[in-house]
Amino acid sequence: MPGTRRLFFGVELPAAFRQAVETWRARELGDGSRPVPGENFHLTLLYLGPVEEDRLEALLGGVAAAVPPPRVALVLDRIGLFRRAGVLWLGSRDPVPPLARCARALREVAVELGFAVERRPFRPHLTLFRHWRGAVPAPERDFAFSVPVEGFVLFESLPRALPGERGVRYQVLHRFGRRERPRGQSG
Repeated sequence: MPGTRRLFFGVELPAAFRQAVETWRARELGDGSRPVPGENFHLTLLYLGPVEEDRLEALLGGVAAAVPPPRVALVLDRIGLFRRAGVLWLGSRDPVPPLARCARALREVAVELGFAVERRPFRPHLTLFRHWRGAVPAPERDFAFSVPVEGFVLFESLPRALPGERGVRYQVLHRFGRRERPRGQSG
């Protein structure tokens, strides 16, 4: 759509963490059907979809005023499968209340601002593979990945830039929390 951006709120994961998960995935789970590039690993808090550019400032202002950034040590220690979607994911055995509260607050702000949002329950997960067929694999060794979460970001989903590249890449539009930067700057 002209004048729109595909947006979602999520938890940005550090490069070293993404690399560790990517290395573990290759060693323990193999190639799978369609692995998500490690650079795209994140945890989605709220998917918005296409958002008109003229609504972006109100969205950022509403979220900044009403949604406190979560602070939690997140442990990803479980593999699961969203069978209908064919998504194999890495998640947490334990509920993560600070992330759930953040996701709920983001949903409330979005609804208040007139955005249509999904009604599915929040399940923090990192997508490992898309189009997964078969059972949930059992890794040979126990595993647990721990990462401190000190905020969240607004991501934009963009098509890959080079001819022949498939899929999307995610660009940070705004950070909320410890490493916050001015609106419109990425990095």
